[in-house]
Amino acid sequence: MPFINFETAVSLLKKGEIVAFPTETVYGLGAIATNNEAILKIYKKKQRPTFNPLILHTSTIEQAQKYGKFNDLALQLAKYFWPGPLTLIVPKVENADIPHSATAGLSTIAIRFPDHEQAQKLITAVGLPLVAPSANPSGRLSPTCASHVVKLFNNTVHTLNQPNSTIIGLESTIIDCTQDQPIILRYGAITEDLVEKQLGICPFLTNNFSKIKAPGMLLRHYAPQLPLYINKQKPIANQAFITFGNPVFSKLPTAAKIFPLSPKENIEEAATNLFKVLHQIESSPKQFTSIGVMPIPKVGLGKAINDRLNRGAAK
Repeated sequence: MPFINFETAVSLLKKGEIVAFPTETVYGLGAIATNNEAILKIYKKKQRPTFNPLILHTSTIEQAQKYGKFNDLALQLAKYFWPGPLTLIVPKVENADIPHSATAGLSTIAIRFPDHEQAQKLITAVGLPLVAPSANPSGRLSPTCASHVVKLFNNTVHTLNQPNSTIIGLESTIIDCTQDQPIILRYGAITEDLVEKQLGICPFLTNNFSKIKAPGMLLRHYAPQLPLYINKQKPIANQAFITFGNPVFSKLPTAAKIFPLSPKENIEEAATNLFKVLHQIESSPKQFTSIGVMPIPKVGLGKAINDRLNRGAAK
């Protein structure tokens, strides 16, 4: 299935098909948010559990308010950080034309306004919001470019080709705004420090994953096909070893290879490169028997990186 252009992507979406398209975070697998049959195609293609809700992508705050009830907290967050890599969990508007399949039957809805020109143009051209989880089989590595989508789905998904179009490389931060205190459900580029600086309120981090309220809360997620071992100081034989900074190893074990995330210890660069490097390693799986990762500082975007690595390493 070849790459498609913008006009074809719009046409396919209007016909009820699914299309992979870029955002500033990762590539998403999109469908019109009011089309139940199209939404079910996403679940089937991804083999995604139906209890795992999808994120509604809009092109304006006003469009988002047609589907979600924004309290003062949610509205403040939206005005400060949208468009941007932030998803808000808010109560769903009663009688909103959003199928239960999109929200996994919940009374809440996950909404974001992406900071990506092509994504905004696509939503505007379609005339309706799009639901769009990451364009990968459920639980696998997230795609940061069109070629990742093609590889992950064996060229069976219509993909809008925008070279080097994702910027952040990690999925959006998700904040639950259904209570007075914001609760981070998933780490991303919008950190609790940024929220506290703008709102004067420090969000909590949930430790309750028994009820899935948003994407990215499954214990095992974002996983490579090879076994992943985190917080390691040096590589072992036949291992792809991911580094942060520029460590010096006197001698590499047999068939081990170094994959740097950021030689200069830049946490934003490391976040951008995380899935890219993991995809690079997966492209030659027979060369390695495992993946090792050095400790990554748990500050700023480092918390999001560690979250993805912890879920990818979970058994």
